[in-house]
Amino acid sequence: MFFLPLYGITVMAGLLNVRRSDFTKRKTLLLCSFVFLAVAVNIFVYLYLGRQIYSRFYILWIQIPLYVGFRIISRYRGVKLLFALLTTITLASLPVQFVIVFRILTDGNPVLIAIGFVTSYLIMLILVFLFLRPNVIYILEHGERKSFWKFCLIPFLYYLYGFLSSGYNFAQYHDLDGFLFRRIPDLIVCVSYILLVDIFKNTNERQLLKNEHAMMSVQMELAREQMEFLKTTQEQAVLYRHDMRHHLSLIKEYLADGEIQKAEKYLTQTQADINAITPVNHCKNDTANLILSSFAGKGKEKGVALLIDVNLPEHLPIPDTELCALLANGLENAIDAASKVEDLLHRKVSLNLRIKENRLLLYIENNYTGIVVLENGLPVSNCEGHGFGTKSMAAIAAKRKGYCSCEADGNTFILRIVLPLDKK
Repeated sequence: MFFLPLYGITVMAGLLNVRRSDFTKRKTLLLCSFVFLAVAVNIFVYLYLGRQIYSRFYILWIQIPLYVGFRIISRYRGVKLLFALLTTITLASLPVQFVIVFRILTDGNPVLIAIGFVTSYLIMLILVFLFLRPNVIYILEHGERKSFWKFCLIPFLYYLYGFLSSGYNFAQYHDLDGFLFRRIPDLIVCVSYILLVDIFKNTNERQLLKNEHAMMSVQMELAREQMEFLKTTQEQAVLYRHDMRHHLSLIKEYLADGEIQKAEKYLTQTQADINAITPVNHCKNDTANLILSSFAGKGKEKGVALLIDVNLPEHLPIPDTELCALLANGLENAIDAASKVEDLLHRKVSLNLRIKENRLLLYIENNYTGIVVLENGLPVSNCEGHGFGTKSMAAIAAKRKGYCSCEADGNTFILRIVLPLDKK
């Protein structure tokens, strides 16, 4: 009887993905106090009220305390925690049925029953952690709270069926006549439950993929619009230079009239206007020059120094929109992170971009403050609507059979992208 709580604790901790970091000093002290109290109550009830009462009201001595105990340390609350508890109860039912069969077949031999008991639960633990746990963790993380009331129906109805049919009095079964037939609903419910979890995961992943594809399409459209804007700015610079003779003519008139201060002021303003719309030539590629000049200005506005080392040819075998998406997303994230560093001297972003062995190599390094969580080599954002820029870069890399990876060592973040180029 007392082995079941250990099984339940193990399964529920696995489904809730309880980690060592969840055990803060305060939570650990509170949990230990609660466990001590719960164990004391269980021992008292079992010894003084008898096994029959203890089994009949098992929900009071084990299942409710299990909920409360994990309520202390788990990051999940309410209906999600209830779902995990009902799931654990459901997963404890099948081994119990095997133990009953084993007890009947061995004529109640206590040693063989104990062996069958431990074996069936160990096998169930392995199956749960290998096949079911990842899906349950997934739906707990991604499922909407209101949906879990519906998810709870299957395990709750199964729980109600099990309680009303046996009342946790498993000693009432003395032969297999009709027993196996009555276990068919158990099997149907368990299979339905597992299918429900799996179907939810697959459906949700497809929806997330669809949403990400839509967001990436928006990212590419924004990149195209940004390229159009930058090209328009470049054309304005050309027109400005074309009209230079008019500016020089006006300056000449100022000087002829002896209005030197007006000439200096006009010259300074004209030079500033030209500089504002004239991209710096970092390499032979006009697209890269436009984007880099734009973000150098944005970095300057935020007090971030952008160190650029670029060597690209005039033409690249990838669309300008993809190059724009890579540079714009990478630099925007880097400048935004570096701008939050308190020490102004450490607000730096370094960019290295070149072609080597027919591969486009992009390297961006920036300082940052705070905590960066990486998942599959990419940063994970907790803010809704964020993180699509990184996913867009990763999607471009995957599309061209390259790779996109990130590193964070505590104060320096590094983005690496490698794109194989068409040999043509």
